Amino acid sequence: MDSPLVKALKRFNRKERFWLLSDAVGKPFASLSPAFLSKVGTELGIDLPPNPWWAFDYHFDWLHAVLTLGPEYVLQPLPGRFINDPEIATGNPEDLDLIIAFGRTVIMIEAKFTTSWTNIQMSSKVLRLKALPVEHIDAHFILASPRKPKRLDITGLPRWARKGWDETAQPCHIILPGKKDQDSALMVSRCDAEGVKNAAGGHWKIFEA
Repeated sequence: MDSPLVKALKRFNRKERFWLLSDAVGKPFASLSPAFLSKVGTELGIDLPPNPWWAFDYHFDWLHAVLTLGPEYVLQPLPGRFINDPEIATGNPEDLDLIIAFGRTVIMIEAKFTTSWTNIQMSSKVLRLKALPVEHIDAHFILASPRKPKRLDITGLPRWARKGWDETAQPCHIILPGKKDQDSALMVSRCDAEGVKNAAGGHWKIFEA
């Protein structure tokens, strides 16, 4: 039976892609693979149940709203208004690539495949993670990519989002398979008249990613 936390998280899961794939793929889409759950659990040092609730592209606004209601997570009747300071309801669809939840545990996963995290992107994620009211949950954060990121500025990343509670600890990381496909991946990018990548260029070209 779902916990009050999971029931509340479910109420916000309205991404069209999630429901389209649920319909298109059917039952296999409903559960995360045991191998993936084992990989996540090993990296975090926790045991995951065989069928936790999950969603992808889950907005930070949604997660923050749910966690604000802890530890009861009552959504009926809907709560009244909250002062938006610091700004939580941003109108910006900034999200988490994958969220896994069970009991009072929430695992947040950010993934990259053919590109790398930039420090600008990470600093924005750090601000959202720092603002989350996690006092009533067991919160975890993981990066997923074919290669472990190097020289990534994680200044300000909360201790709960690191592998260990030391302020110098790095985020947890799992390997995202597909390196062979990544090495042959292609991309479309803007370029100048000579075919050199240029964000202000008036041409486009196919590049190797």
